Amino acid sequence: MSVISGDGVFSHVFIGAADLDVSARFYDAALGALGVKNLGPFGNKPCSYAFTGGN
Repeated sequence: MSVISGDGVFSHVFIGAADLDVSARFYDAALGALGVKNLGPFGNKPCSYAFTGGN
């Protein structure tokens, strides 16, 4: 079951990974193409990504 915020869009998504470095490189490339940036690095803690574009 998905949890959706009040305005009908996802506000947070959590994805587990066995290898954080490999996962971060993948998501940096995949999400970067959509204007979503990695806000890290945070050492060995989870990565955090945020949309940095316009509307």
